[in-house]
Amino acid sequence: MNDLFNELQRTFQTLIRKTGEEWKKSMPKGIAHSHAHILWLLKKNGSMKVSELAEHLSITPGGITGLSDKLIALGYVERQRSKEDRRVVLLSITDAGLEILSSLREHNNQLTKKFFEGLSEEDALRLMGLLKQVIMNIEEN
Repeated sequence: MNDLFNELQRTFQTLIRKTGEEWKKSMPKGIAHSHAHILWLLKKNGSMKVSELAEHLSITPGGITGLSDKLIALGYVERQRSKEDRRVVLLSITDAGLEILSSLREHNNQLTKKFFEGLSEEDALRLMGLLKQVIMNIEEN
């Protein structure tokens, strides 16, 4: 059983690494997964404070500032002062940010199809059930 666990661990780590590499290759230059996540959160929630984004992504506000600076420089995000409290800085997605997010979603769909091509419907359903079990195991801990 120990050998099986070790092989499962190596296989899972390889899967994570290879999917990450493929995702990075398909991304527009200069955009990382964390940038895409920020754009998605801003689209979903509207304008957000840096501290709110930091909490959602489990990184420091300083980390969000660095990531958002890049998105601002690319024209995908803008900073605004809150009308209620001028000390509060809000980040919001721009039209260009919405466009790149749409493009990223299409890239993600294409990659997902590539990853699972060749699986029968039965295999896809079985894999989905197994992955859901792994997710439940993670959420229970």
